[in-house]
Amino acid sequence: MAAHDSISHFSHPGHELVKRHYIGSFRCDMCWENLTGAAYGCGAGCDFAIHESCAAHPQTYFCPAHQPHSLVLVQTRHDAAIICDVCKSGCATGSFLYRCPPCGFNMHPRCTALPLAAVRSSWHPEHDLTLTLVVPEGRCSAC
Repeated sequence: MAAHDSISHFSHPGHELVKRHYIGSFRCDMCWENLTGAAYGCGAGCDFAIHESCAAHPQTYFCPAHQPHSLVLVQTRHDAAIICDVCKSGCATGSFLYRCPPCGFNMHPRCTALPLAAVRSSWHPEHDLTLTLVVPEGRCSAC
């Protein structure tokens, strides 16, 4: 087996994860979204599998929007309702998210892909838009 066909991953310590092809009703144990196609599953036979993209998330992440602390990828408790502080949507219980231990700031791993630099939009051509962690009251804060 080639080295890239199996990995060791902090989310499932003690067991090697093997690249497999999934068809049917499977759920990623990191993001809790549907899992189809190529992914990593437990080589020891546990019911554990994660997307290739989820396996690529680093254990720590420096978010320019949340300075000066680094965020740590942790698994949420199964009895806790947690909201992402970036997109304001819920985090699935038992899923993984980035958390700032000193502040309690929470962020979905998928939200790390959101643009932090200014972007131009045809929907609002008057000026550039930037991602903000504060939800405005239904209008552009600059207009």
